[in-house]
Amino acid sequence: MSASGTPRTIDELLDRAVQAINSGDRATASALAHQVLAVDSGNQDAEDLLATPAAGTGELRRLTILFADVVDSTALSTRIEPEIYRTVIGRYRQQVNDIVNRYEGHVFSTKGDGLLAVFGHPKAHENDVRRAVQAGLDITREVARLSAQVRSRFGFDISVRAGIHRGLVYLDVEQDDVYGLGANLASRVSGLAPPGCVVVSGTIAPLARAYFELEAKTAQAVRGIDEPVEHHQVVGERVNWARIPLGPLVGRDRELEHLQASWTMAESGSLTTPGVGFIGEAGVGKSRLATVAADIAVQ
Repeated sequence: MSASGTPRTIDELLDRAVQAINSGDRATASALAHQVLAVDSGNQDAEDLLATPAAGTGELRRLTILFADVVDSTALSTRIEPEIYRTVIGRYRQQVNDIVNRYEGHVFSTKGDGLLAVFGHPKAHENDVRRAVQAGLDITREVARLSAQVRSRFGFDISVRAGIHRGLVYLDVEQDDVYGLGANLASRVSGLAPPGCVVVSGTIAPLARAYFELEAKTAQAVRGIDEPVEHHQVVGERVNWARIPLGPLVGRDRELEHLQASWTMAESGSLTTPGVGFIGEAGVGKSRLATVAADIAVQ
C-alpha cells in the first residue's frame, strides 16, 4: 500500500467503524478496527474503539481538536489585579471564539484559561484539519497583537500556545461538551508548544504538510499517555496556487488594499516598481498574504 494511500484508507476504515458503533453494530466496528490494526498496529483510535463501552446519550466522533492555553496563567493571575486579569482573559477568549467561528469550528469547553475547539462538528468540511491549523496560527498572531496593547496599557505580556490533534472523542450534544483521549491528547500536545507557537500531533502532520511548513520535534513523554508523543511545530503557511477556501483574511485591511491597488496599477501599466515584497519574522503571515496576492493575480 502506498504512503499516500495508507492514511486515507485508515481514515475511511475508522470513520466506518465509528458509524457502526454509533448505530449499535459493535461487531462490524470491531472488525473494522482490527483491519486498521493489521495495517497500523499502534493506531490509538482503533484501540480506543475496541475498548469503548456502550454509548450513552452522546456519540463517538473522529474530530480535529484544537486546544489553546494562556502561558503561565496561574503565575500571571497572582501578579496583577483580578479585574485587569479578567478583562484581558475575557478579550483573549473572545478572540479565540471569533477565530474558531470564522473557520466554522465550535468552541466546546473552557478549562481554566484553556479553550477546546473542534472542527468537523456541527459542520464538517473536507479541509477541517487545515482550518484548525490556520485557526491556531491566527490565534497566536491575534494574541501577540493583544499582548502589545496589554503591555502598553498595563505593563505585562500575555502569550498563548496551541496544540492540534485528530482523534476519537465522545461528543455529548446535550451538555455541549466533548471528552475522551483525543481531547486529552490535544491538551497535552498544546503543552509541548513554545509560547506563541502552534504544535500538531503526529496524526495531524501528514494531513497538514501540504499546506504548512512543519518542523519535527523530539517525541516527548506527557502525563497520562503511555508512549512519547510525536509532534511538529508549525513554522508557517506554504504558498499554494490550488487552494481550498479558508474564509476571509481578517486584520490585514491595509495590506490587502495595497495589494489590490498594486495589481490594478500593474494591469493599467502604471506600476513603476514591479513585484511585491513581504518582510517580517517567521510566522507573522507572509505566506498567507503571498497566497492572497496570487489569488488577486489569477482572478
